[in-house]
Amino acid sequence: MISVGPLALALERLFAVLGIVVFMATANWIGRRHGPDSDKAAWRALLVGLVAARLGFVAQNWPAFAVEP
Repeated sequence: MISVGPLALALERLFAVLGIVVFMATANWIGRRHGPDSDKAAWRALLVGLVAARLGFVAQNWPAFAVEP
């Protein structure tokens, strides 16, 4: 856990955010070299990944969500 003033962030979440930032920066760099379609594909991949992660979380914890959605 990293604490900066009132902000506390778990390391795994910090690394996830850093991974997303690096992914998007790399996609932006590739997009400038190969055209804007690469950049659009990266945003779509990020959106699909976030939605899939949320659906996976709900599926793993279904008993808790079934009681109180």
